[in-house]
Amino acid sequence: MTAYRVGIIGGGASGALVAARLLRDATTPMEIVIFEPRDELALGVAYETPDPLHLLNVPARNMSALVEDDDHFRRWANCAPNDFVTRTLYGEYLQALLRDAQAGAADGVTLTHVQDAVTNVGGSPRPWLTTTRPDTQNFDRIVIATGHDEPVLPAVLVGLPSERVTGNPWQVGALDGIADGDDVLIIGTGLTFVDVALTILNRTPQVRIHAISRSGLLPQAHEDPWRPAHPVPDLPVTEVDPRVVLDYVLSFGDDWRRGIDSLRSITASLWLGMSPDDRESFVRHLARYWNVHRHRMAPEVARQFDAFLAAGQIELQEASVSTIASTQDGLHVELSNGASLDVAHVVLCTGPSGDMSRNYLGRNLIQDGVAQPGPLGVGYLIDPLTGALITGTGESCDELLTIGPIRRGVLWESIAMPEVRVQAADVSRSILESAQASVFA
Repeated sequence: MTAYRVGIIGGGASGALVAARLLRDATTPMEIVIFEPRDELALGVAYETPDPLHLLNVPARNMSALVEDDDHFRRWANCAPNDFVTRTLYGEYLQALLRDAQAGAADGVTLTHVQDAVTNVGGSPRPWLTTTRPDTQNFDRIVIATGHDEPVLPAVLVGLPSERVTGNPWQVGALDGIADGDDVLIIGTGLTFVDVALTILNRTPQVRIHAISRSGLLPQAHEDPWRPAHPVPDLPVTEVDPRVVLDYVLSFGDDWRRGIDSLRSITASLWLGMSPDDRESFVRHLARYWNVHRHRMAPEVARQFDAFLAAGQIELQEASVSTIASTQDGLHVELSNGASLDVAHVVLCTGPSGDMSRNYLGRNLIQDGVAQPGPLGVGYLIDPLTGALITGTGESCDELLTIGPIRRGVLWESIAMPEVRVQAADVSRSILESAQASVFA
């Protein structure tokens, strides 16, 4: 019997979850191939950090990778339901999940890791992909699980000495050039900034960090002790106005965390029910506030960060960079609020843009009509029910499926484990049904 072939582009959490479910549930011969340039699978950017200061921003009780077993991760980690464990430990959990699935796979069901990047994908006449080697392979189904795109260096930072500018703080050794006594400018004040600031200040306590963003907002902290969400709200999910959602959250007052968390299960429906103009208005006026309240710091992380803030080692400003120039000792920065800084290093922590046309694979897919940019230029345009790519001609290509952050433009919430695990289950189920049908074709 010819094995059904599944190609998975991206070996981070999303791709690994799809592979694990296929390995565990396939009963007919299946060849699963993951294309991932990194040495190890299941980690990606999120969970390959070795820094014990980097904690999950979701309690253990909500981090099961299996939609059918809410307590799976907590049992594996042997921790309390409200614990915020290290991202390193969670990466080990995902790797164990994949290893166990591979060890228990049925005869003829295999997993291969190709340590290479994919440069192009097509769905006709049969799904295919090419890699940098170059190598072209055909599959029965292809899953695009490329995760977040890398941050793009702003034009104002281009051309500055590379030893002074860190465009991707997650690269190994990216922060090693920062020494005690340095002043450091960090652009962006979200969760990435918090992690990077803690790493720098715990390594080099005499550093002073200047952090800027257009909003000047910081992520809020989780409630300590964490409490479950309020019951799912009775809100309209079609033709909904952003003001309705805002009024609902505001009605909780000091208990706003439970209000926001209660929206988790219906956020995608609310987003899909908004008109394009309302979505654009939400992104322009409310998204920055949503993000800092929805994506929160673990309580212990917040305590450490607040201590550095109170000690004056972190300074926050609502500003952007107007000009920046090299000096004999570092960089001179002029900010949009009129302030000026002299710093030794600049670190970019603005996070991914979501614009798929900025990476090589996404640009090829869009130019070739295999895919379209998602709403508001975020991710790809997909079928919200199946995750299938919508081609340049507007057709759903069921042979090319997506999972994770690249669905964000259509679904808005598509980056956290509670959403990704559901997508992984749905994608793998669709593939298994197709594989089973092919046996009797």
